[in-house]
Amino acid sequence: IVDIVKAAQYAADSLQKKSRKIELKIFDTGKDSLAFAQLLSKESLMDIDIFIGPLYGTHQKMMSDFCLKNRKLVLNPISQYGSYSGTNPYFY
Repeated sequence: IVDIVKAAQYAADSLQKKSRKIELKIFDTGKDSLAFAQLLSKESLMDIDIFIGPLYGTHQKMMSDFCLKNRKLVLNPISQYGSYSGTNPYFY
């Protein structure tokens, strides 16, 4: 998990050095499905363009449904949980 966060921070820093505006937000709900569902219900998520995650397979369906409903792109760093990519054009 630390490697994914560091990679995202590195990418954001690199893009900012090229005058690209990047605002990186990191959310950690752990394996708590209720906390994850509450996070997805926040209106402030509508301002986010791309999501990376979630890291837990138990949250994949909720994330896929959220992104499909709201037309938000999600990049799944854990390929073993990528089963929604065939049915959701916003889930990679």
